[in-house]
Amino acid sequence: MRHWIGVSLLIFMIITLSACQINTPEIIDADQALELLSNDSSVILLDVREYEEHIDERIEGSEILPLSVFESLVETVYPDKETTFIVYCNSGRRSDEAIQIMLALGYENLYDLGGIIDWPYETISGEIS
Repeated sequence: MRHWIGVSLLIFMIITLSACQINTPEIIDADQALELLSNDSSVILLDVREYEEHIDERIEGSEILPLSVFESLVETVYPDKETTFIVYCNSGRRSDEAIQIMLALGYENLYDLGGIIDWPYETISGEIS
């Protein structure tokens, strides 16, 4: 009987730990993000700051979907939930919030770059063409 309790407990722990690790975002740094972006053209670099912030300064190649409208638009703008996303904002707070929304909606491949304030490479500015 003890054997079955031990086995049951072990199975429960494995399932619980596995569930906690499914679809969780990975925190990546600038070098890892650049590598991922250069190796896979389907990766979306997503800025969740407001439009004015994006115009003022952004990482080249990033797309904008502000957190203020994120939850209502993300599934329309990005319907493929298997797409790989690298999400950033100014300091990391909004990117984390956006990723939590995406996880709740079933998005699978999420990377948290944190904030542009930690981006060591060149950025661009100006209106989006």
